[in-house]
Formats: sequence, structure tokens, C-alpha cells
Amino acid sequence: MFHWIPLVVTALAVVAIVFIVYRLRKVAKGSRTSRLLYAALLGIVLVTVLVWIFSLSAKKPQAPVKRVHPKQERVVDTLPAPPPVRDTVVTPATDTTMPDSQVKVVQTAVPKVAVQDKTQGKPLPLILLRNKTWRYYGADPAYGSRAAAIADLRRTLIALNWPLGAIERAVAAVQTPGTRVELTNGMRLTSMRSGFRELWLDVLVDFIRPPTPGMGYVAYAEEWRFVYEGKEYIFGIPEVCNNTYTRDASDDCRTVSFNVEEGWKVRLFIAAEDADGTLPADNCTALKQGTGSWKQPGGKCDTCVTESLLREVRGKLGPQAEMVHSYQWVATAREQTFRSSDSITTRILVICLENEKGEHTFAIFVCPGGTCRESFNFSWDMGRHIAIPDSRWYFIPDSVMQGKSSRQWRGLQEHRRLFRERQ
Repeated sequence: MFHWIPLVVTALAVVAIVFIVYRLRKVAKGSRTSRLLYAALLGIVLVTVLVWIFSLSAKKPQAPVKRVHPKQERVVDTLPAPPPVRDTVVTPATDTTMPDSQVKVVQTAVPKVAVQDKTQGKPLPLILLRNKTWRYYGADPAYGSRAAAIADLRRTLIALNWPLGAIERAVAAVQTPGTRVELTNGMRLTSMRSGFRELWLDVLVDFIRPPTPGMGYVAYAEEWRFVYEGKEYIFGIPEVCNNTYTRDASDDCRTVSFNVEEGWKVRLFIAAEDADGTLPADNCTALKQGTGSWKQPGGKCDTCVTESLLREVRGKLGPQAEMVHSYQWVATAREQTFRSSDSITTRILVICLENEKGEHTFAIFVCPGGTCRESFNFSWDMGRHIAIPDSRWYFIPDSVMQGKSSRQWRGLQEHRRLFRERQ
């Protein structure tokens, strides 16, 4: 719609120009001064009209402002979209309901973003990181409370590919309080939440500083466990950070690991205070070579128990002590790991090796607390997972070990002295 003021002004200017031209024709025969005066007036009018027209053409029409009632105003969310994540997508198991886009696997850290997707209102995919170590207390909490960890439990277990039935059992289990447990150095967790989006896999507990002076290297947690289709599932929530974790039932066992050369013979004995001290049947007692599977230790070797070895055991456990279990096998891998339940902590574990030359090592003992006072032996109080260094093994010639003459006995004692000094 055109404005009426420019039209009126333009019309008046045209009338003025016509009038001035008409008057100039009449005064053309008049004096020279009159002609100059009318010419100047005509020029002023023409310049004014041209300037006015130019200013009108320079102005651009503006769109009318739409009036909105305050109650009808709308707020537009201008939050920036989260940065794209270019990672490999891992498809969850078929027995879960999580969409394929809900789980991602990466090997490096990514920028932290909010857990909630502002544009879609859905949780962002979890990022899985392998071979992590838990060193600090509460350094990167995933949730602000126990209730928040429970609310997100289903998503975490789906990302771990738990069977749907096991997930439902876990969600139902947290409706009642769990058992208070201790997480200590050396334990391994199958998984653990960390920060806004990270889900750690294969986690080693290795605290390097207590949170407060006088506090030990232990984190307390609330833990639940149940059996589904013959398999035991364990998960928990640490009190210090609420970072939900899962672990394997075999981590309840105690382990002793050491290295050998392939082809060496390994002899392992378990001694108790009397002949009735055999280990109770459990799911822990087993042997693993290298990265192989856990198997029941075989190759019993009752004839491997020497008088000197039995005498040394009785000096630690009492005169009625006996070797209640004895095993022998040939190593097929470098790393050897023996595991057992907590019941072994009241007994002595004895290990000795024989190399391809027929040379034997001095026996290494793992004893109940305070039983083995020698610095080169080990105590069950040292932790649930004990690793014997390679330097602890000392080979002596088989002829000296089996000798009975005073000269051979002195040679054995000399080797024993060297063995103790080296430790």
C-alpha cells in the first residue's frame, strides 16, 4: 500500500513548475532582473523535487511487524547440535531391544557431551573403552546418585549384551538392598561406567591413593548376584561414585600366577594341619595355562612329596600337617595360573619346578598370615591375586637335591644360602 504524502508533494511540485514556466513566458519581455529571479526560483524547485524523488527511491519498504500476544509467544531452542561421532557401530545381541545406533565402540577418548540429546530427547550412545584401570576414588562419576544409576541400569546392561531375561532379573533385583562388599586392589571388573558416556571393559582395580588420610585402598559397593540359565551374574554400585559395574563370578576366587618355560614340569601341593583338611568341592579350584580355559588340575603326584618338603611344612603348620593335594603337569604355555576358593587361606600352597635338565627349584610357599616368616615366601594376606616373580625361582642340580652324603648336604645348604641372599 502506497503512502499518500509523496503523491501530494509531487503533484504540488508539478503545479509549481507549470506556473513558473507560464510566468516566465510573460516576463520574458520584462527586465533582466525579473528573468533571473524566476530562473533561480525554477532551479530551486527542480532541485527540491529531484532530491525528494531520489530519497523516496532509496528507501526500501519494510515488512510489517506481526504483533503476537505475550501468552502466544514461542521460545525457539537455539542450542547447538552435538558434534557428530564417527565411530564403528556395534549391533547389540538379538535378544535385546536396543536399536543398532545405541552402542558405539572406540579406542580413544572423545569430547564429553551431555548424556541427554537436546534435539531428540533420547540418551546418547555409550562409548566402550577396553583395558582400563580404576586408580582414583570418585574421579569421574557417571551418576549423581544411587537412584540415577539404577534408572540407567537397563541401558548399561543392554550395551553389555546381557540376555534380556538376565536384564529383567537385574532390574527386579535392585528393588531390594544389595550386599555391602569391598573392591580392593587386584580385583578385575568385567565393566564399569565412567563419566557421562563411557563404559569401560576389562577393568583392573589399582587404587594409587586413598581419598582421605588413614583410609585404606578399598572402595565399598552395594552388590547383587543371581543365577540365570545356569550362569551367575554379578553387578554393583560403588558408594564413592555410583558408577555401575559388573564382574565375573570367578573373580571371587584367589589366584596364584607364575611363569615357566614350555616343557617344564610343575609340581603343586596343598598342605593342611591334618589329613582331613582337603579342600571342599567348589567352582573355583582350577588351572589355566596361558590364555586357555580353566580346567581341573590333573596328574596327581603323591610320590612327589619328599621327606624334606614334608618336614618343612610341618615346621610351619604343626606336627600333624599333611599334603592333602598334590599335582604334576607339563607346561604348555609360559603363564601358569592356579585358582582356589577362600578356604585355601588356612592352608599352605607349595610350588616347585623342574626344567629340561632335571634340575629342581627350591619350593615357594604361600601361607596363612604369619606362618611363613621368610621374606622370599608369600602370604595370603597379600591380596586375592598373587604373582610370583621370575627371580624367586632358584634351580640347583638334581644330584645335590637327591644327595645324602655330608658333602652333598653342605652343597645343598650353600645353594640355599645363595637362594636366600638373592631374594
